[in-house]
Amino acid sequence: MKAFDDYFLARPHLDEIQFYRVPSEMAQTAVYEIANEAESAEPSLQKSDIEVGFRFLAFNFKKATIVHHPSFREAIYHLLDMDKLKTALEPEGFLEASSYFPWKSKAQEKEPWKIVSLLEEAGYAGETLTVYALDRKSAIKQGEIFQEEAQKYGISLELKTYNLDQYYDPHLEEADLLFMGEVASTDYHLSFLGAFLNKALIFNRFLSGSQMAKLNLFFEKIKQAPDREQREKLIEETETYIKRENLFIYLFHPIKNRVFHPMIRDIEFESFGYADFKRMWIKHGRG
Repeated sequence: MKAFDDYFLARPHLDEIQFYRVPSEMAQTAVYEIANEAESAEPSLQKSDIEVGFRFLAFNFKKATIVHHPSFREAIYHLLDMDKLKTALEPEGFLEASSYFPWKSKAQEKEPWKIVSLLEEAGYAGETLTVYALDRKSAIKQGEIFQEEAQKYGISLELKTYNLDQYYDPHLEEADLLFMGEVASTDYHLSFLGAFLNKALIFNRFLSGSQMAKLNLFFEKIKQAPDREQREKLIEETETYIKRENLFIYLFHPIKNRVFHPMIRDIEFESFGYADFKRMWIKHGRG
């Protein structure tokens, strides 16, 4: 991509941006190299950041299954022990999530001794549910661990995979449960609203009409809030409702470790976790 000098507004900060396709197994680590420069003697720069957004397990309320019963969802909440899922997660690590926003998250109390009685209360009779996970090694392993833990309590799960190209395909709505993630733009409040109001995203596709109606009452108040502080308070009230009803299960915020060429300086991240190109600068020469 090259700067368009005839554009009628301000000129872009950069003259040119080059994009390179990499194999999917390398996608979790971004490595930047500078063409036609002698390799620097300085060590590579490693940047770690906690992703604003979260991974979660969604329930499909558009299907007539046991997930409609609140006791069943609570049983799944207690079943998803993040310590047991650590082996399946990204090697960079994670922060356990209890909110969309990592600075609000804290470890959630799980009480697996309640699972059996909750399943009995829900009237679960061993019917098989389908759980979908991304066709990535860590996501599949996470799904397998979830499946194994569920089996200990007599919960039968059939694990299926999907790829991101299939995310918008209606067939994904055949899932009873689904592992997915949500990542924010630089406008965190707008991203929070968009995650639920965008009809293409999984919350809007999986939540029932009555659940969305309840959430919309919160969203309208957030839209009308006079300042950031009031929006924050209303977002917290919204998340309290989500967690009380277990509309989905918060899992974790990924910690991304990225490697950069040592000549690239002032590396910061912006919307959706991408590097902010306009803030970067290149150190020329040595010394």
